[in-house]
Amino acid sequence: MPTDIADRAQCEALAARALESCGRIDVLFNSAYDPGSFEPVAEADLDSWRRAMDVNFFGTMQLTQACVPAMIAAGGGAIVMIGTMVEHKPLATQGGYGASKSALRSATKHLALELGRHGIRVNSCHMGWMWGPAVEGYFDWQASQSGTPREELIAAVARNIPLGVIPDDGECAKAAVFLASDYASVVTGAALDVNGGEYMPV
Repeated sequence: MPTDIADRAQCEALAARALESCGRIDVLFNSAYDPGSFEPVAEADLDSWRRAMDVNFFGTMQLTQACVPAMIAAGGGAIVMIGTMVEHKPLATQGGYGASKSALRSATKHLALELGRHGIRVNSCHMGWMWGPAVEGYFDWQASQSGTPREELIAAVARNIPLGVIPDDGECAKAAVFLASDYASVVTGAALDVNGGEYMPV
């Protein structure tokens, strides 16, 4: 069901439709996002930051609020937020995106604390480079802007990843599925880095 999560009414309609179709809501994956504009922070159009915040933070919160009552009624559930490595390893020109996801990271901890008594677990996956349409498009754009062959740009990124490859979208998604599954039944408030080892918190 196509949904603009920046619109509270559409979030509520999506939750209602899910409840009507399935009878309950067990899992919510929050992975919709707006990358914002790619520009230096000191020169950034802050309206683009607001748009990213409206989707990545406030939109995610709105959809979460719309789904939580059904999870409470069902006796529990799991919420998985999809974050980014940019939160703790800044990448040039991605300040607005990183700021919006950093706000979500903090809210995730508070949600885990508040919703645990209802049997609702709230965790986050923080993705690095993921091979898929968005990253492919990024490399195509970089190649056109810099004149550097696409393969060289990809190889330069892969050299910074201990596993030596840019992980596939589907492989990264498995980590999110784990956090939603019964294998993580006593895990809440956790932040799982999924980036092939490019960022390793101490």
